[in-house]
Amino acid sequence: MSTLTLLGAVQGIFLALALLNTKNGDIRAHRILALLTFLFSLDLGEEFLYQIGFFESVPNLLHVLAPIDLLYGPLIYFYVLRLTNPAGPGAVTKNYRHFLPALIGIVLLLPFFLLDGAVKSELTETLRKGGTVDNASVHMMLVEYGVTVFMLGTIVQLGLYLLVLIKRLIRHSKSIKNEFSDIDKINLAWLRNLLLGLSFIYLLYLADQFFPDLMGMNILGDLITVIAVILIYTMGYLGLRQPAIFTRAVEKYHRSGLDKETSRMFLGELASHMETKKPYLQGDLVLPQLAQQLGISANYLSQVINEQLKVNFYDFINGYRVEDAKRLMKNAGQKNINILKIAFDSGFNSKSAFYTAFKKVTSMTPTQYRKTL
Repeated sequence: MSTLTLLGAVQGIFLALALLNTKNGDIRAHRILALLTFLFSLDLGEEFLYQIGFFESVPNLLHVLAPIDLLYGPLIYFYVLRLTNPAGPGAVTKNYRHFLPALIGIVLLLPFFLLDGAVKSELTETLRKGGTVDNASVHMMLVEYGVTVFMLGTIVQLGLYLLVLIKRLIRHSKSIKNEFSDIDKINLAWLRNLLLGLSFIYLLYLADQFFPDLMGMNILGDLITVIAVILIYTMGYLGLRQPAIFTRAVEKYHRSGLDKETSRMFLGELASHMETKKPYLQGDLVLPQLAQQLGISANYLSQVINEQLKVNFYDFINGYRVEDAKRLMKNAGQKNINILKIAFDSGFNSKSAFYTAFKKVTSMTPTQYRKTL
């Protein structure tokens, strides 16, 4: 276990350096992820020192890195914010209030840091087992109070950040469907999986606080370490490959100047354009391109599709593509053509997107539909 922990810590530092030195993609997002990866590495490094008994010899350094636990939430927040809205507040210095909990954490732990090394070691073991401090001195009361508030604050803060970010990512995944017709490479699946992985570690950490010695062993603690190592490798590898995809801030429709009559006129022009020009055959078609072709604003076009047709842009375009694929399948000359070719000829960029959209429209797979002809 100690070997695995050390490998994860060292690898995390190398990946943090790689993220700092990369010139591709969103540089600011890479820097935030680099700092997050580096902090994970420091935590794993501290865990390694625990495993080899280092703090038994040097107890004065016990929990010296504890305050960084209050930095994970803000850094994950900045990373998600940067990927989903680069035009937003990307500078960490402008959002200093997110780092106030870490400063408060240092103040809360200050009485603990001032203790003698032997007392620190004894107190750590007592609190880990759920015990209470026997010493009734003011200093020891401040220590116990500070450690307790710090632990509760860490749990609550990270939990709140994760809830806010998961909600933001769900909202973002819906918003890109109002602007893009192909989302296979821009759906931020990596970011979603990162948040799920962090949420799983968070739940394990929460359980570890109540059951520190499950079945007489540190099972949950070891499991957290293993998952953290896996996450370190994943963060570095997929973080470097993640494209920065975001959507523009679209005005609320209730503020729009588009009246119902004009909206119906735009809808007629849209339907005619889709039938005659077939813009949906362009695999990477996005809302602004279609709006430019029609000579109207992207916001108005989005409003027409959402309000008049009750669908988002993604489903609207893929609906036409599915109908085109059905037409090709019915064509006598297309009987022996591969289904994947039909998908590409209809404007889809991948088999998975084709099958998902086709089944959503027809309630059957393309293969099943072809057999009914």
